[in-house]
Formats: sequence, C-alpha cells, structure tokens
Amino acid sequence: MEIIEIKNLEDFEKYISDIEKIWENTKEKIVFSSPFFLREYVRANEDKNLLYLLMFENNNPILLAPFEIRERKAALSKWNELQFGLEGDFKNILLDDCVVNYDTSIKNLFKYIEELAIDRVVLDNILHECYLSKYILKNQKLNGNFFQQNMVPTLNLEDYENFDEYNKTFPSNTRKYKNKILREKNIEFQVIDDMSEELYEEIKNIHIEEKSFLKSQGRNERYSLYEDEKREEFIKNVQLGSRAVKNFIIRDVDTGKVIAYRNCYVNGEELVSWNTGYSPEYREYRLNNALFYFIFEELFKRGEFKKFNFGVGGYAWKFGYANSFTNIYILDYFTSDKGKRIKKMIGFKKALEELK
Repeated sequence: MEIIEIKNLEDFEKYISDIEKIWENTKEKIVFSSPFFLREYVRANEDKNLLYLLMFENNNPILLAPFEIRERKAALSKWNELQFGLEGDFKNILLDDCVVNYDTSIKNLFKYIEELAIDRVVLDNILHECYLSKYILKNQKLNGNFFQQNMVPTLNLEDYENFDEYNKTFPSNTRKYKNKILREKNIEFQVIDDMSEELYEEIKNIHIEEKSFLKSQGRNERYSLYEDEKREEFIKNVQLGSRAVKNFIIRDVDTGKVIAYRNCYVNGEELVSWNTGYSPEYREYRLNNALFYFIFEELFKRGEFKKFNFGVGGYAWKFGYANSFTNIYILDYFTSDKGKRIKKMIGFKKALEELK
C-alpha cells in the first residue's frame, strides 16, 4: 500500500488518469466528488493547505480522500484541523470497487491520518449509506465521535403515478401564489441545461440582491456565496457550459429579467437542489411556491429523474414537498495531546456561557 499526497493543480493533473479510474469504478458516485468538480476546487483553492490522499495497492489506484488542513482558533487557542477539501452538500472519499476489502483500505487511510501533524479531524456531510460511514460505525475509537449532523429531505417521484396525484399533496400556498403570479404578471418558466455567462451573472446578481434585502429586514445571518471570491471562482468554473447543471427559472416577459431561479446538480437519476434566489421586487408573490409547482410539473412530464433532493437542512417548508428524508453525519475528534487540551478548554468555555 502506498499513499501519494496531492497538494496543488499540477499534482492533480499528474494523477488525473488514476483519479478518473477510481471514479469510473466506484459505486458511490456523488457529483460533488467527481474528478471535474474536484479539479476545479483545487484550481480555485491552491493557496489553501490542500491534502488529497491517493492510495495505491499493487500499483493500482484504489482510493482518493480529498482533504485540506485548516488553521482554526477558539478560546484563545489555535489548532490544525483536517477537513474535506471540496465544495458540496454531500462529501465522501472515492473508493474503487475492485479493492479486496473496503474496511482495510479505509483503516489504512486513518492510520495515515494519525501520522499527520494535525490536532483535530472534522469530516462533515457524510451520507449514512456509504463505506466510510459503515467503517466509522464499526470502529471502536471512531464510533463515539460520529454524530448526526442534519437532515436531507427528498422526493421519490416514482411513489406517484403522475403529477396530478402528487399535486394533491402540495401546501395550499403553492397553488395560491402560482395562480397569483400568473394572473398579475406576464411570466415564462424555463428549464436551461446549459449555463451561459449571461444567465450566470443574472443568477449571481439576484442572489446578492436578495441577501442585501434580507439583511435590511434584520436577517443579519444571510450571506451570498457569490461574494466569496474563491467559492465564486469554483462555482463559475463548474457551472458554465456544464451538463451537470440544470437551471429552473421564472422570467418576467415584459422586462426580460429573471425574477426567480433554482439551480440544481444532476447526480445520476437524482436531481440535487443547490441554490435558489428571487428578486426582492417580486417578494409579494412568494415565487418559490410557483417555482416548485412548475419544476415538479416539468419533472413528472420529462421522467428523467427518480428523486429530487432538497439539499441539507430539515426545514418545514421542504417537508411540504418531500415524502422522505435521509441523514448526514459528522466525524469530529481531537487527535494530538494539544488538541485534547483544547477540547477541554472549549468545553469549559461553553459551560461558562451556559451559566450566564
């Protein structure tokens, strides 16, 4: 067994054929971990402490773990933390299906991690039905540091005969606001599979405008991912001209402007909702209601996907449309003696805050 460290785009390109081979042979394909997505993440984040671990067995590539090491601080302490080095709602390692024993490969990965100069491991957004989570749950040391992180609502489209049957389960506001916008505005619903530069800029501007409006209404927690230079570079690189992206938009025909959108990624037979926004000028129409109506009507008509994934977050409005859900998990533990001291300090600080 041999592990190669990939730390920049040059390294990544050097081993791209090995990475693509693992991707082709893995059963656990997630669009966010595809070679294309990973390469663009590396391209946009070369200034970070990237650490992609590529494992070989008998000269054959069998595993890729896309990590990065970040410096963190809290309670007057600093530490080095191993995290996933990728962008997306769901994260995982890539594991070739040809390996003799999945557990042995992952065990060797964690042995390597233990030798790194880090103080803490925080691997988030891990789906429960994957080889990584199964190994963690069976491991005496790691099991107690593996926690449910969030919910992921989903809609299994095949549970319904057609859109009319599914339509009966909609929240009442969906039809109400769909009818309102159709009565009062001249709109057009569009499905766009090929992101153009012009559409990208429209979506970006709407998201930033929505954030500014919500902050003016006291929603200070709101932010726009398009205002983060590195994230914006990554998003633009993976979305322009990509067939892995599907955009659902409502356009005001009279002005020609996009007034609402939902940006999704194609993940095999599943469509993953990733980003959405609306023009504050049209806020009285609650455009997400009309948009969901049009989206699901179109999905049932096309029959391309078996599942619609609403993304991370078990919000009540998502369950107005979802009929199922899954969970994601986080692995979080301190490794070094320094890290264990910091853990105690953080716990002490939290206890003091709870007493206030």
